[in-house]
Formats: sequence, C-alpha cells, structure tokens
Amino acid sequence: MDGLNFKSIPADLGEWLERDIDEQEVINAIKLLGKTKSPGPDGYPIAFCQHTWSIIKLDAMKVVSELQSKGFLDWRLKHTFTTLILKKDLVEEFKDLRPISLANGVYKILCKVLAERFKVLLPHAFDHVNWKFLDNALEKTGYALSVMMCKSQDDGYLRGCRVSANGTMVSYLQFVDDTLTFLDVEVSKSSSSLFELLTSVRIDFAKSHMYSVGYDDDVSHFTSLFGCYNSTLPTSYLGLPLGDKYKRIHKWDIIVDRFTSNLAG
Repeated sequence: MDGLNFKSIPADLGEWLERDIDEQEVINAIKLLGKTKSPGPDGYPIAFCQHTWSIIKLDAMKVVSELQSKGFLDWRLKHTFTTLILKKDLVEEFKDLRPISLANGVYKILCKVLAERFKVLLPHAFDHVNWKFLDNALEKTGYALSVMMCKSQDDGYLRGCRVSANGTMVSYLQFVDDTLTFLDVEVSKSSSSLFELLTSVRIDFAKSHMYSVGYDDDVSHFTSLFGCYNSTLPTSYLGLPLGDKYKRIHKWDIIVDRFTSNLAG
C-alpha cells in the first residue's frame, strides 16, 4: 500500500463524525424512519417510539450512551426475527410469500443515526461523479438494451402496440427488474427466448403474468406454452392502476390516499 495517495476527510469533519449522539439527533432519526414499517420482535413499530418518546427516552438514551462508551451494543438488541408476509391477498403457493426481518426498534434508530452521519461523509470520501462523462458514455453506447429491443422490433421479431393511431410503437417498458413486454397475439415462446438472448435477462415465467388486450379468445394455450399466469385486467403495476378506464376517477383514490399518508408522515 506504500506510495498510494488515499483521499482523507478534513479533521473537523472527523471530529463531527465522532461526536457524542445527542437526544435531538435520535429524535430526527426516528422521524426519518417509517412509522408503520415492519415492527420489531416485540411487535411495536417506530410509531410507538414517536408517540411515547417522553416515557422511553431515558432508557433509549442510556442504550446510546452505553454504545458510545463500550463501542458495541448488547447482543440481545441485535437479534432479528425473520417471518413471512403476503405478497398478494390470496396465497396459492409458497412464492406468494416473501421474507421480512423484524429488527429491534432501538437498533434501527441507531443505524439510522449512523447512516445520516455517513451521508455527509460520502461526498468527501469518494470523488464526485463526472455526470457529463457518464452521459456521453451512455450516449455513445446508445443505451444498449433500448437499441437491441428497438432493432428487434424493426426486424419484426417483437411486435408491440401503438399508443394512438399514428403514435409511437411500444414493445416494452422496464422499471428496475420489472419488465412489461407488449407482444402480438401470434407471439411464440421463441420471442421470449430471443429477449433473453438479447438482454442476458432470464425471464422467470413462474412469476410472470399474461394479460390479453383486444383479444376475445381463450389465451390459456398461450399461458400453458409460457408456463405463466393467465391474468385479467384491470390490475396494478408499481402500485398504480393499470388497464382501467381513466374516467373512473375514484379508482385513483388509493393513490391519492397513499401520497397523502406519505406527506403527512
């Protein structure tokens, strides 16, 4: 490691990071945590700490003080329970459940305190991203996935749908690891195999759903071919209603309520 020039943080920032944790910093961390997210092993969510802080603050700050003096937490506070919660209303198979960890509330609060401190540290510990270079690099590569999908569409391997009579042809939409592909009714499983070859993304058909739009015949033979679910519209995607008539304004009430709840919290 000799001869390497490592970037160091300013001395005053180092002192700021190592300062004692005060009550206000703990309160700020509690406010940043989700009120009704997964509870701890005792069944109490973070909202409990918010509403009863005047009662529990002495015990909570004692834990903080012990952490700072000893340099470690009591092992019992780090215990995490793992349980299964529903991914959808009706559980038909084991994959309809997902695991979730229930960590102790005080442990989550302390982690949030440290995380907020390190957010200030990161810009000093790492070089800044040169966004101009990154944008140019992505432009030169042509956003490989998009180019490959568009070429497959132009060559007739993928056939999507037009958003209007003379509108843009859309063959796929992607958000993180979720992908929606719009395919013609004559599509075969070879098209999906082609998608896997083009993108190096393996399709998990056991978690995939097929929805028919403007097709009145039975699609069960298609779902049997793909090995996926035969589903019907309307549904939801990324928490938003999909496939329903826009004139039904009340359908968006759940979205409005969700945003209102987040803004209030």
